[in-house]
Amino acid sequence: MKIEMNRVERQSKWVILTFLLFLTTACSGSLESERQQGNQPDSGSLNVDIGGDIELAIGSAPIAINSLVTGGAEPYTYAWSTQPVLFNEALSAEDAANIEFEIPEDVTTESTVLLTLKVTDANGVAGQAQINVSISPNNTLPIVTLAADDNDQVVDSGQGFNLNAEWIDAEDGENVAAAQIFVEQLSGITIENLPTSGLLVSFPMSDDSSPALAVIADNQFVNQSSSVVTLRFTLSVTDQASGIRTQSIDIDILPASESAPVVSAGNNKVVYEGELVTLFGSVSSNGISQFNWNQVDGEVPLTLVGAQNQNLQFTAPDVQTPTIYEFQFTATNSTTNRRNSDFVRVTVLPVTDTNGLNDTGVTLCADQQSNSVNCGLTSFPRQDAESGRDPAELINGLNKTGAGELGFDFSLLDENGEEIYSGTPSCIRDNVTGLIWEIKSTSGLRAHTHTFTWFDSGDTNGGIEGTQNSSQASCFVDTNISSCDTESYVNAVNSIGLCGANDWRLPRVFELASILNYGQTEDKMALGGDNRQLWPNHAKPDTPYWTSSSSVFGVSDPENVAAPRAWAINLSTGNEASRSKSNTAHVLLVR
Repeated sequence: MKIEMNRVERQSKWVILTFLLFLTTACSGSLESERQQGNQPDSGSLNVDIGGDIELAIGSAPIAINSLVTGGAEPYTYAWSTQPVLFNEALSAEDAANIEFEIPEDVTTESTVLLTLKVTDANGVAGQAQINVSISPNNTLPIVTLAADDNDQVVDSGQGFNLNAEWIDAEDGENVAAAQIFVEQLSGITIENLPTSGLLVSFPMSDDSSPALAVIADNQFVNQSSSVVTLRFTLSVTDQASGIRTQSIDIDILPASESAPVVSAGNNKVVYEGELVTLFGSVSSNGISQFNWNQVDGEVPLTLVGAQNQNLQFTAPDVQTPTIYEFQFTATNSTTNRRNSDFVRVTVLPVTDTNGLNDTGVTLCADQQSNSVNCGLTSFPRQDAESGRDPAELINGLNKTGAGELGFDFSLLDENGEEIYSGTPSCIRDNVTGLIWEIKSTSGLRAHTHTFTWFDSGDTNGGIEGTQNSSQASCFVDTNISSCDTESYVNAVNSIGLCGANDWRLPRVFELASILNYGQTEDKMALGGDNRQLWPNHAKPDTPYWTSSSSVFGVSDPENVAAPRAWAINLSTGNEASRSKSNTAHVLLVR
């Protein structure tokens, strides 16, 4: 009985052992199968996780960024990168599963960094993850705004516009350290005049300069291509703690062929009543333009000739006082119907309002072949003969106090300074400039043949008095004058009270030139009424007349700029030249 139980027990143990071996074998096969399946390539992409977006303040300690990768076949290859790429130096490693990100020391401004991890498994299957790292200064950034005065931010090729910039330091409201506008081209063919550095304007920081205006000039950005060019303007403001805040706007520059013309109505003008006025409009455009002139201001409506042309003409109306007339010149792109305008003002003076200026006497114009042709040449506009008192006299006549050729107006005075209409005058009053001139005599103290050296003992001699006595000078010497020099002659004439006055002096250069008619080929001294010669025998070839103006012409020593010369005018040729004060010349006094 005992032996049978042992046999049964052995059979039970064998059954149990066999069952365990079966289980062991079954389990062992299952684990091996799973292991083998784990080594097979994964048909799907890798799953890469590096967490969520991160915010860091400048000065923060390095932050750890860990990756979690699932799927694929090991081993994995890691590749970290940043955008902008300059932040790659912020990574402790670029090929590790886990890294640290540390803000570089030279980063002081608000920035956003796109951090990317790309993982590749043993079979070349790749996956990636990205997060944003927002970097902010540890102080409150300035508040900035940037706007264009063109609301739709679309401008014509070559058209000027303004950028309005404002800023304030958000922490204390005081001045910021710097405010600048940068420009970059985002699209289109590269246009000219873009600054190489990108810096368009740097605003002065000497005082509270906000708000500020950045002016884009006409023709600064010209788009000659057939497509739109987009420019980005960025206002960058740095506060006293080196924190920077920026704001950008984009401006589209249209192609020139689609743009409104760049126009100019010309410079403002001053004319006399009765003068034929020509306004010259200029246009810069690749398209076909249409033109239009309008009178927008003035006392009376004017008759405009050529209002649909590029140039406009009208006759200046009669006025009692200086009167302003304003005109608008508009040019339209015929293809796109875009247009631009410009304005010009014309001030009309009454002919009695002289402003102390004589005209030149020139009544003919010049072209490329001759200097004596009729005026009105569109290729050679705005010539001297087309404006001033002379053409006003020729067209309508001037209301003169006295008489004189063209625009000149003279009255004759006797030895007491009284106006006369006949007889021999001693002086001449220029009714335009208000100056009174000496008339030379044929003999005696004021003979027209006398010559003098230049001498002035006062404070206006340019540092050199000149020459008082010279054997080269020749004049009438008597009890009134003992030396043939300009100061002695002035004193002598004042002592006799010529024309009832004792304030006679040498004329200045522009004063002596004002009585010359530069339209004459010989003897340029202006004539009186009925072409009467007012200064007989005064203008002789190669005979200069002294002025009171010293000249430093020819001085080569910069340490000694004293004037050894003085200006003189030849009344026959109208030429102005400096002469040594020791040389001789004639004298015509004025008061």
